[in-house]
Amino acid sequence: MVKIFFIFLIAAISLCSCDGAEPHLIITEANKATKELNEKYFDITCGEWYNEVSDSTGKIYEYIYLGKDRKNVHITKIATREIVKINGKDTYTDWRILKNDTTKGDWKLYCIEENGNLTPYIEIEIYYGNNCANGRIGHFYHADANELHADVFYFDKMKRGKAEPSF
Repeated sequence: MVKIFFIFLIAAISLCSCDGAEPHLIITEANKATKELNEKYFDITCGEWYNEVSDSTGKIYEYIYLGKDRKNVHITKIATREIVKINGKDTYTDWRILKNDTTKGDWKLYCIEENGNLTPYIEIEIYYGNNCANGRIGHFYHADANELHADVFYFDKMKRGKAEPSF
């Protein structure tokens, strides 16, 4: 009985084994599209990007460095203030910082097949002190020498370079 089991086991293993000596990777359309996306946009996407917007009651500044080593540094600063009535007159309160974060992590460009379409994404992974990672994933639209268009940031358009926040 044991001999029959081993013969069956050997036959099953040989039927399930690879068809060649070397294992091979199955390349999908998403893999090909990811390779093409990186060939076209990786180098131009690397570098420093920022944007800032403000109005009378709010300010948002965002900066990201996307390294060729696929590491990133991400800075977000958000401030707000209110309009209050003092002696019947509208007066602004002092600015209050809501967020002032600097994070580090990895980043990547890739494509996913969704409903028969290949969709490009950018993922910004953030590592926290306890080795936990959190990823922000958004559509990647375009990058050139001056602008990065993706919906993973507070802004859908980031400008090339680095500027300090005005607040």
